[in-house]
Amino acid sequence: MQQQSSGILDFGWVKSVNGILKASEIGISVIAVITSSVWESKVCCTGGGWVQFVSTTALVCTAILYMLYFVSVAEKLRSSIGIFSLVELGYNGGVLLCYFISAIVAAVYGFLHPSIAASAFFCFAALVPYGIDTFFTFQTWRSTSPPPPSLPPQQTPGTIDSVERGPQY
Repeated sequence: MQQQSSGILDFGWVKSVNGILKASEIGISVIAVITSSVWESKVCCTGGGWVQFVSTTALVCTAILYMLYFVSVAEKLRSSIGIFSLVELGYNGGVLLCYFISAIVAAVYGFLHPSIAASAFFCFAALVPYGIDTFFTFQTWRSTSPPPPSLPPQQTPGTIDSVERGPQY
């Protein structure tokens, strides 16, 4: 696919699969923030703070990543700092795990208020784009990470080595 770029803004990335994934992550996180904010004020002690924390943190961090990719800073970081793909993989995996936990927390208390059930639905819905993004980030990390060092060939018992060895005790 042809990358369209106007100066520092990369409009081609917005239309790519990664751009669409990040935009859907942001959209679902906005809805999860709204639904978790509504029910926290009505029902006490239902884990709403955790759901709100996860969705707000995911929203802010994903929006920052979206802007880094949109202005082509992330690609420069990836080429200059080899660990950027690993950091993004850790972030995506962590958000995926935290959204899974918050979805379960909201689903347990879903019978108390309709917005709790809606919050559980959107937390579960967020697992799809974050899971796909984690998979793609893992693939990118595997392709950019250096190969592991090769091990020396194993000697089978009874073969003669070219190197003479002394007695083994």
